[in-house]
Amino acid sequence: MANQKTMTPTRMLTAAAAIAALGLAGCAGVPRVSNVSFDSFYDGSAVTHASSGGAMPLVVRGNPFGVSDDQATAEVAQAMRLPSWFSSRPLAPVPDANAPTGDYRLVLVFNPERGVGSGRICRDTDDVRSSGADDFRVYAVFCAGDQYVSQAVMTVGGPTPRPGTPAFRAVMDPLMDQLFPAENPDRRFFENEIITS
Repeated sequence: MANQKTMTPTRMLTAAAAIAALGLAGCAGVPRVSNVSFDSFYDGSAVTHASSGGAMPLVVRGNPFGVSDDQATAEVAQAMRLPSWFSSRPLAPVPDANAPTGDYRLVLVFNPERGVGSGRICRDTDDVRSSGADDFRVYAVFCAGDQYVSQAVMTVGGPTPRPGTPAFRAVMDPLMDQLFPAENPDRRFFENEIITS
């Protein structure tokens, strides 16, 4: 579920310009974010806590960028930020992919194999594989230990955009906005149902 109400005008203009750049870069389509879901305890304080060290811990799996895995992870981290409602905090690669239970981290799986789920991604990142794909796909999961907190999948047709380019931001910013809303949209709906019934 999109959280359009909290998207700032500046971020909307940046996304529009980047989507235009996608077209100029020859990409076949615009990003489509799907399968967005939240655990019941997701809220903004979880994201704030996870990034309290100044950055959101990041694990990257899959590398369709044509560079070394270390370079791909570094470029992805440098090219991305949390949404503005979380002060646009940066992402920081973590060396231990399978963090101890209780540790928050964002896991990005580029071009994931079919059938992989958030539980598997949070439990054993080393076991997650990517596959060749005609489209550029990213499975993003915000994990707390071996449990998922929020998840979303982004798909866009066309060539794989390189981190750091406007085309990469055009596909990743909408994913981050939906993965990390300011509040849990599912909880807000549940509370409204209780109040109005």
